[in-house]
Amino acid sequence: MDVSVFAYQWSPNTVYHFVMITRGGTGFAQFVPMVESIRRLGPNEAAQIRRALSTSRR
Repeated sequence: MDVSVFAYQWSPNTVYHFVMITRGGTGFAQFVPMVESIRRLGPNEAAQIRRALSTSRR
């Protein structure tokens, strides 16, 4: 079993971590696109998501 951990710190009080588990010897290559695509959302993107979530809860 291979275990890889990636952590992203957006601010002193905000840290996100991801644990990826794969079959031993396979590494984490299949997760590279996900790891490289993570970015902080802009204010407009965050607002759009909040609106979509509030609409879907009704």
